Amino acid sequence: MTSRVESVALGRPVHTRMMKILQRLWASRRISKGLDFVNSVLGALGRPALGQAQYDVFRAELLNDPEMAAQYERHIPRLAQISPHKMIANWSERFRRADAQVDIFFVLPRVLRPGTIVETGVASGSMTSFLLAALHHNDHGTLFSFDLIPEVGEHGMNWKVDDPAEVGFLIPEPYRDRWKLSLADATYAMPRQLEGKLIDCFFHDSDHSFDHMMFEYAFAAKHLAPRGWIISDDITVTEAFPRYFGARTPAFIHRSNPNIGIAVPRHDR
Repeated sequence: MTSRVESVALGRPVHTRMMKILQRLWASRRISKGLDFVNSVLGALGRPALGQAQYDVFRAELLNDPEMAAQYERHIPRLAQISPHKMIANWSERFRRADAQVDIFFVLPRVLRPGTIVETGVASGSMTSFLLAALHHNDHGTLFSFDLIPEVGEHGMNWKVDDPAEVGFLIPEPYRDRWKLSLADATYAMPRQLEGKLIDCFFHDSDHSFDHMMFEYAFAAKHLAPRGWIISDDITVTEAFPRYFGARTPAFIHRSNPNIGIAVPRHDR
């Protein structure tokens, strides 16, 4: 598709530099959404396709999750302080606006049933809660999260927490039993804590500098289990994602949020 069409799809003007990066990604990556997106990733992993009925069941499972709904709506005032531009009124509206996130962080883990997920960057726990909800419904798996306490002006943060316990405040208490949080720099903490472990799914959402993204991609690829997959947020911030994975690595972008990418290194297929 042309850059103009994709720019409209984003729903807002796109910075020239970002557009150049997006053009490179769109030129070599499959972009889809919904069940087509999920099945594209499953196909790259050598897994059977998911049917429409089961896909709908998984999405309804999260939409109707009372723990997720209650936790989110309880913290709407706090979220309004952090991101006043979003103005989300309730859980169902949040769900409706998070089409890509639901597919990537809930539906795919429900289908693939990862044993070990590693995440860098937690903040409010928005995507962390989706992942832990999937593990809870699977009754299987552990999420290892690494994060520095949010501080205004550091690592791109626009809000801070005074109490470390507030990190991940959107995560329902019943879903925290599969969560291991380290409030430490992933650069140093991940190699120590995950030595000898294989990772089924790696999610980068921490420092989005080029060098740090390249470090985390390399770490993830080194520790990735067979048929493992790598998720990265903010793939348009730098050229790290297309630079590291290159044209030969199967990679997928959800049309509803082109800022998130999934890579499936060929040696893990």
